[in-house]
Amino acid sequence: MVERTYPNLFVGSGLATGGAAGYDAYLTLAGEAPREVIAAARALPIDIQIRSGAPASAEVLVELSASATKTVASTGVEYVQSSINWDTFAIEIEYGGDGADLLDEAVLEQAVTDAASETATRSDARMASDVDLPVGVVVSRNDEMARMNDATGAGFEVGVQGGRILRWQNQDWCTSGFSAVRNGNQGLITAGHCPNSLSYSTYSDVIAYGAHAVPVAGGSIDMQFQRVKGVHTATPKFQAAVGDVRTVTAYGSPPQGTSICKYGFASGPGCSTIYDTLICQTDSGYTACGMSAVVSGITTGGDSGGPWFYGNTAKGTHSGTFYYDFENRSFLTPIGRAANNLNATIMTG
Repeated sequence: MVERTYPNLFVGSGLATGGAAGYDAYLTLAGEAPREVIAAARALPIDIQIRSGAPASAEVLVELSASATKTVASTGVEYVQSSINWDTFAIEIEYGGDGADLLDEAVLEQAVTDAASETATRSDARMASDVDLPVGVVVSRNDEMARMNDATGAGFEVGVQGGRILRWQNQDWCTSGFSAVRNGNQGLITAGHCPNSLSYSTYSDVIAYGAHAVPVAGGSIDMQFQRVKGVHTATPKFQAAVGDVRTVTAYGSPPQGTSICKYGFASGPGCSTIYDTLICQTDSGYTACGMSAVVSGITTGGDSGGPWFYGNTAKGTHSGTFYYDFENRSFLTPIGRAANNLNATIMTG
């Protein structure tokens, strides 16, 4: 209640630790506690200690911490973390890993302090202190943090899914198809003609190249597997349209004449009908076989690898657009190729 009603005063709250505290819970505020807050605390069946006079609210502390952390991260150092010292309310920043040897701690601490001060002067949130920067900033190197992060594969936990942007050399390049498992490794499938060294969405270290589909008589099967790394996982979901994320409940290659839909980050959603199957195409020296064509061309560059589906059933991954039988038509690699040529099983939920 206090956090929502008094965001410019609320700092934090918690339960008392240890039996000798003399109270059950605490509430920390920037400035003096309003009478309504004191009355509400007294009306509760537990003893709440109200701590007034903190130098800044939680909203301000978050803004200052973000500014300070981003300043350190902008140097290119591998790991950065910040926290609040709840005794002094100082922002404590630790860094380590690749790039740490290049940093001068004193210069870095001054840069961080300057950045946080600039953020403080721009903040609309009320501060309990009249100075530009109401809290201290401490910057230190922590090689143990970096070592343990490397050893345990720590990082933001991302659940990859189909229908998401895949990037190459900092550019949006392809679309993920469906989540799959190959040789016990979770990951996702996408088009084989997409680059091997892809990154998932805005994350730089979530997926890694796994394998390409086994070719047939010199013709490629346009499908590859990207495995997830470290703490990350794959989920049996795919984006069918912006705001429409579905769970894969079944999979199967689409017969000729059946309805089918697609999603690609470049062209969005669309539907058509399977026109023909078992087609080979050669483009710029790359030959792909076993593909299916739909009636019309409803895709564009960047859609490659994206999901073809009907309802919640995975049908294939996008390969390209070609002139075929007097029409421009979109092509897909049927989902059955994942098992037959990639030894991968599509995840369902």
